[in-house]
Amino acid sequence: MNIPSTLRAGDTWTWVDSLPDYPAATYTLKYTFYRFGQAAVTLAAAGSGTSFTTTVVPASSTFAAGEWGWTAYVEKGSGGSLERYTLADGTVKVKPSLIGAAATTDLRSHAQKMLDGITAVLEGRASHAESSLLINGREVQYIKPADLERWKESYQRQVNAETGKAGSTIVRIQFGEAT
Repeated sequence: MNIPSTLRAGDTWTWVDSLPDYPAATYTLKYTFYRFGQAAVTLAAAGSGTSFTTTVVPASSTFAAGEWGWTAYVEKGSGGSLERYTLADGTVKVKPSLIGAAATTDLRSHAQKMLDGITAVLEGRASHAESSLLINGREVQYIKPADLERWKESYQRQVNAETGKAGSTIVRIQFGEAT
């Protein structure tokens, strides 16, 4: 299936799938998207020959930013003679719409917000908003610096994964008497 791995909410989305075993004259290609807390969205592709074009226009897009699961399947017939065949499934990251974004719109990921907040607290320059971030139900300002360093490393790995940057390995060395 040729669905892109990343899409932007508010943009027009289109992709073409070639399905020689499922001609458009007989089958309908559909995608169902799902995300916890969101209504499932089903799209029907337009078929011609053995190709299917899926298009989502901004006016009909109900996709909130975040990771969505999808399932692609074909159907033929209806009612008691309906046949359905699942072809593939996967995930797609929907980025937030930039239309209408203001100077105060925060488009950072959760991991980036947490990393920035923890770093600000450790450096003694945290704003009220940053010092009141919650980690496991505790405000950042009340977490021990050693614990904050561990959380910082964890969020740094997440940010590196989100941005495609290679993570570095951190080696901790403790000096002192051996027992």
